[in-house]
Amino acid sequence: MIAKARLDALTDGIFAVAMTLLVIDLRFPQDLHPGSDRELLTAIGHLLWSGPFIAYLVSFFVIGVRWRTISRLGGTRAHVGKSFVRWSFVHLFFITCMPFSTMVVGRYVDFAPAVGLYAANTILAAGAAWWLVRASEAEEDTGQASEAKVALPALIGIAVLSAGVGLFSPRLAMGTYALVLLVPALTRWRGAGAAG
Repeated sequence: MIAKARLDALTDGIFAVAMTLLVIDLRFPQDLHPGSDRELLTAIGHLLWSGPFIAYLVSFFVIGVRWRTISRLGGTRAHVGKSFVRWSFVHLFFITCMPFSTMVVGRYVDFAPAVGLYAANTILAAGAAWWLVRASEAEEDTGQASEAKVALPALIGIAVLSAGVGLFSPRLAMGTYALVLLVPALTRWRGAGAAG
């Protein structure tokens, strides 16, 4: 057994660092030397519509939804078992890979392998989180896993959809991740349906 508070602190720290690292790939070209306010505003506008910014935006919310879901596991228990810790580490490994897959898809958004790498990272992280949910239930979770049972398959489905769309239009494929914003509403709706 390990103190859940220690694992929570590590998890929060890794999520915070991963979310912060996402922004590192956002930069202006080295040769940008605006001569006026208008030129700088134009450069900012181009950056905000670029692949790296869109990848950053998508990844920030994908990781945010994942953190929200995982943060509820384990309830108020003071300690968690080996299986919960093991799957937490596997899940956190894939979370730490998100800045890399985000950088690749941001730079090469027009290429299907970049979208595929991002989708694979998302699917593997969600799969590890699914096993984390199972470990939580095995350790007598008090129901906090129910949201994850809806959110994780939704994230996997969105990633699979993105990979499929990416075969035809890699740039459009990243737009499918906007569906992640619907996951909290879906979990509330499913929770209300289960209660009723």
